[in-house]
Amino acid sequence: MRLKGRSDTGFSAQSDLAGNRLLNRDGSSNIRKVGLRFIDRFHLYHALISMKLVTFLLTTLVIYLGINLLFAAGYVAIGVDSLVDSSIVKVDSQYLRAFFFSSQTLTTLGYGQMSPTGIGANILASIEAFVGLLLFALLTGLLYGRFSRPRAKLLYSDYALISPYKDLGKGLMLRFANPKKTSIINVSAAMLFSY
Repeated sequence: MRLKGRSDTGFSAQSDLAGNRLLNRDGSSNIRKVGLRFIDRFHLYHALISMKLVTFLLTTLVIYLGINLLFAAGYVAIGVDSLVDSSIVKVDSQYLRAFFFSSQTLTTLGYGQMSPTGIGANILASIEAFVGLLLFALLTGLLYGRFSRPRAKLLYSDYALISPYKDLGKGLMLRFANPKKTSIINVSAAMLFSY
């Protein structure tokens, strides 16, 4: 039994294959991957680099607050008495004191009004400072990656022409241009046409 060959790639709006387009109008894939576990399909870097900016900022805020809450719980477990507070206005809540110290340590800000005393608090502060350096290095890399991703934008002519092309007969021609100040060099283009 021979299968009938299909010339339709499925990329057109008039596909003769059952189902929808292979690409959505926004360029995202419309393909379901069946039989793969979530861990095989999910890639954290790709998810963070491609999510919307507002979602990325909210995710960053949640991670920042979560790490601070975790280390604040560690300081409370060690004992908030191991955090010396020399500020004039004291915070009554032990957990808030630990949270504020944690946020100062994670960002390596250190106002100098609160400091750890004792082995346990100093070890935890050292670990938190290291985690903070790693976190902000990763976030800086992600932000750079998000803003440095090339985004193609082309302007197209309103009209297309069918005109002679070399010795090959006639060809469908249209103009496109880069609206940005950068140059497009060594361009190769392929056009998929359907009606």
